[in-house]
Amino acid sequence: SSKNFSAYKSLKMEIHYENGGESKTDKPPVRFALQFGEGSIDGSRDYYEWSFRPKDLDMSVCTPDRVQDCHEQNWIDNAFAMDLSDFSDLKRGRHPPYLEPVVKNLGGEREERIRLVGNPSITKVDWIRFVIIADSSASRNDLKGTFWVNDLRLSDMETEWGYAARVNGQVNFADFISLSGAVRYQDGDFATLSNSGRSPKPDLATAASQLDVSADISVALNKFLNDSLGYHIPMAFSYHSTTKRPYMKPTDDMRLKKSSFVDLTGDMFQGDLAVESDDEENRLRDNAESK
Repeated sequence: SSKNFSAYKSLKMEIHYENGGESKTDKPPVRFALQFGEGSIDGSRDYYEWSFRPKDLDMSVCTPDRVQDCHEQNWIDNAFAMDLSDFSDLKRGRHPPYLEPVVKNLGGEREERIRLVGNPSITKVDWIRFVIIADSSASRNDLKGTFWVNDLRLSDMETEWGYAARVNGQVNFADFISLSGAVRYQDGDFATLSNSGRSPKPDLATAASQLDVSADISVALNKFLNDSLGYHIPMAFSYHSTTKRPYMKPTDDMRLKKSSFVDLTGDMFQGDLAVESDDEENRLRDNAESK
């Protein structure tokens, strides 16, 4: 079944490489890639990829009785750690139909690179695979070597805790007019009591900031008439609204900028809770704004 990675911040792994080619150079003729995506592993067109040029095992700096030090250093030199948000951020500013891959070169001595193909999601990972990519200029005799991989893991679990607040009040003008109002805010990290057996803290895919506003006014219109008539004419008006802004783009895995209580209430007083312009909507989408 599919796995949801959104409860974690990063993906890590240890890698060991020994070049067994005939002509060894400072720059190995291969790249090592980690790919993960959704759908069938065969012919999948929706996946993320991280790749790098590994560092060869160097035994020249170790004495015969301390060869393990060189192996340990090679594990460290080739270790992999990447924030999951770095993958999903590749989706910023792009629009369907997602035909062209998005590539970001991270640079450095290892020539690290991340790539987005199609429209995968870290909330629905069906497969993970390792890929060895040979340089086009490499000969068959150069393409010899050994990779070891260890401890592929999700790390840095989302542990931020949220808060909720409520303010309400009521004002009565004798028995003529009654005014009441309430404002309630709950951010997406707020954990409610739950008996489902899972963590009460929402995962990133379902987390959302929420602002609830309500106002009520009731007027006794019969106060404008003579009490001897015996009329009772109450009139009431009510307003209720709920605004939700997700932490992650719905049906996708793009992480959005979180809307705080100040952001939501500021938009409420300025009448900007809703976005009516298509141009403004596209601008906010491209900038990964939760609004």
